[in-house]
Amino acid sequence: MQVYQTDTEGFFIGPVLADADPLDKGNWLIPGGCVQTPPPPLAEGQRLRWLDGKWSVIAAPTPEPAPEPPTPEQLLAAERAAMSCTPMQGILTLGETEWAKIEAYRDSAPWGQKVVINSAQDWKRNSQNIAFFAYLLGYSDAQVDDLFRAAMQVKA
Repeated sequence: MQVYQTDTEGFFIGPVLADADPLDKGNWLIPGGCVQTPPPPLAEGQRLRWLDGKWSVIAAPTPEPAPEPPTPEQLLAAERAAMSCTPMQGILTLGETEWAKIEAYRDSAPWGQKVVINSAQDWKRNSQNIAFFAYLLGYSDAQVDDLFRAAMQVKA
């Protein structure tokens, strides 16, 4: 025998078959949440709910629109915000010649700037100091991005 399954809130899920009761011929074992009353036909945008002993036709909820995928600019900004490396990774990636330029600047820098350079625990891609050293070395934003990508791969 066909019956009609509802969820815990009474919303129609679909038809199912009830099993004959092996102990009581002519009786059916109707699964929980099922009703024997056939549902009425539906139009698009409608759904059924078993409520107070009858089917109620209600409007189906409008699905939330899918979020817009991030733009390439947003993806790059998020990647840059997450870029970080240790000074050792950065120095090894820069190489001796480029690091020598930063050391030459450091040696001529005011005391406070020397402290900042010498005491960094990590280098953050979006920091003002990184922007300054990129300028000092003549690096484009894309070159700095590539340096950080490479430095983060260094196992130091």
